[in-house]
Amino acid sequence: MKKTICLSIKLCTFFLLFISCTNDANNSAVENLKANQIHVKSLEDVVKNSGIVNNQLTKFTIAKKLNNFTNHKLSYDEILEKHFINVTGEDASGQLVAFRQEVKVDNKNNIITFPKDGRGESCAGVNCTNCIIKSGGGCKCSAAGIPSEPSYCNHTVTNPK
Repeated sequence: MKKTICLSIKLCTFFLLFISCTNDANNSAVENLKANQIHVKSLEDVVKNSGIVNNQLTKFTIAKKLNNFTNHKLSYDEILEKHFINVTGEDASGQLVAFRQEVKVDNKNNIITFPKDGRGESCAGVNCTNCIIKSGGGCKCSAAGIPSEPSYCNHTVTNPK
């Protein structure tokens, strides 16, 4: 009985030390964030950090012309094999614009890095109430404003240097 209790105490102590060390490693990564990085509790949870995400996005040329970012989402483009932060913004005339910015994802520490030379692209509608950025890039108008008139999306891309 004493051996069982002693073994249980040793296992609990080991487990607590292991958890403590794991948390210290993750906290260390978070404390050493660079100016172009954000930490999220889960990689899908960019909505709760939308203010921080917006501050990062407005550093990029395309996004500087947009306001009122909504619909924040982290996505992976299988064709380009890259992660993106996707948002919807408004241009100066109030038109909705689909926008995505390439990001690097550290799955181990849940850190998203906005590379200075990352690919960014936007889709702004012309008689289109919902432009979508397609996998691999490019735009698609999924909802025409006036059905009898032509509708399309203007596509803008900034590629890494």
